[in-house]
Amino acid sequence: INKQVSGGKLTIYPNPTSGSIEVENPSPSENVLISINDMNGRIIKTFHGSTGIYKFDIDVYGIPNGVYNCTLKTNNAIFSGSFVIIK
Repeated sequence: INKQVSGGKLTIYPNPTSGSIEVENPSPSENVLISINDMNGRIIKTFHGSTGIYKFDIDVYGIPNGVYNCTLKTNNAIFSGSFVIIK
């Protein structure tokens, strides 16, 4: 059984943002799934990342102001962080 463990905190910048965020990939040797959720847990946006990418630029321009959680999942670990959108 493959169990995912908490991998730690994501580095997300700029924070706060008004249009896009950079998410550093702590596990560039694996494919990843990045999800952005609102504070109620609703998935706002998902993004698939390929092996070998160290940083992802994610457009959040159309998302309303607020606090959001960002989760990066690999086969074995889950990394998370939060960011604020202010326009």
